[in-house]
Amino acid sequence: MTVIQILASGSIVLITHLVQTVTGFGSTVLALPFLSQIISLKAAIPTLAILSWILSLYIVCLHWRRIVFRQYLIILAFVSIGLPFGIIIFRIFQASFLQKALAIFIIIISIKNLIEVKIIKFKNSHRTKILINNFSVVKRWSLYALLILGGVIHGAFASGGPLIVLYTASAIKDFGSFRSTLSLLWITFNTILILNYFISSSFTVQNFRDTAILIPFLFLGIWIGDAAHNYFSKFNVKPIISAVLGMTGIIMLVS
Repeated sequence: MTVIQILASGSIVLITHLVQTVTGFGSTVLALPFLSQIISLKAAIPTLAILSWILSLYIVCLHWRRIVFRQYLIILAFVSIGLPFGIIIFRIFQASFLQKALAIFIIIISIKNLIEVKIIKFKNSHRTKILINNFSVVKRWSLYALLILGGVIHGAFASGGPLIVLYTASAIKDFGSFRSTLSLLWITFNTILILNYFISSSFTVQNFRDTAILIPFLFLGIWIGDAAHNYFSKFNVKPIISAVLGMTGIIMLVS
């Protein structure tokens, strides 16, 4: 890479991995459309997978006590159900069509969350308790369905992350636990991807060079993002998560 390409690629890595350090997600989807314009798409994907793996490992090593292992196992189980269906669907539909549909869905959900207003609570009657309990059961299974769909999308074109984020944001309210649990998931998924890249010889000497050059920008993003995470964790983070998801959906739609 030339000096200009290094600075441009480094800026992309810094900003997108800063975002993931704050929120726990988003670096690969946000960086890929831009980084692939500087280096090839085949070179960008393995490089971003390794950078995301390093970032996730950093978060997990420092904050492993905040991981909600029950939710981690639930997510793994339901995503695994959808994966084989996604592989089949990929053979029927074009990946670009699925990506656009997913992007529109994510944008709609993000807008809904951003403009959502609090509903006045019902009086604490026995009948109301039954209705609330029944609704909770329905909502829980609809969220599990979201994970299965995330597995389907991930099996189709390896971008089911936003749907997994939607589930995790509903299941885990503490921002630090949300970030740490997602980071462990990304380590799991990216380890499988990286091993596949090495086995299939998709990771070249040039990939090693690109990754090594971009690592300093990654650590700068982590350093700034950690400070930002500590600041934002004091506030209601649902709008932050929704905004990043919406931005992710827009980039997926136009890329």
